[in-house]
Order: sequence, then C-alpha cells, then structure tokens
Amino acid sequence: MTSILIVVTFLAGATWGPAVTMTPTSSADACAALSLDVTRQIAIVAKTNILGGATIIKDGEELTVVAGPQGTREIARIRCA
Repeated sequence: MTSILIVVTFLAGATWGPAVTMTPTSSADACAALSLDVTRQIAIVAKTNILGGATIIKDGEELTVVAGPQGTREIARIRCA
C-alpha cells in the first residue's frame, strides 16, 4: 500500500507562511524510515541558524522539530498518511 510523507516546514518564518511537501512512498515502513531521515536533516539545518539547537519531538505518528529558547519556534512537522 502506498503511503504519503507530508512535510510542513516553517523555515522562512511566519511572514512567508508554511511550505508543504508531499512525497509518495512504496509502503508505510518506507514512509516511516524516510520521515525519520527528513526530520534528522531538518534538525541538522536548524542547528546552524541563530536560534541555536533543535529538538525532535515524537507525538504518536507525528514528528516535530522545534528550536530556540525552550523549543519555542516550530521548524517543521512530519507525518506519514
């Protein structure tokens, strides 16, 4: 069964709005593996900006990358559907 990886990023900030990417994968397992890889890559990029470190939060099937003091800035949400 085909799954779709949905990535919503807020890398440019609220002024430009979110960017949504949907990528089909061959299976739920492939989607889960890809979502973890994409999440890690976003976190690596977020660590290089002025907000400082990034944290990955897993909530059920959804992964969220946050940065800034006490994780106050949401960078991305990643989920398979």
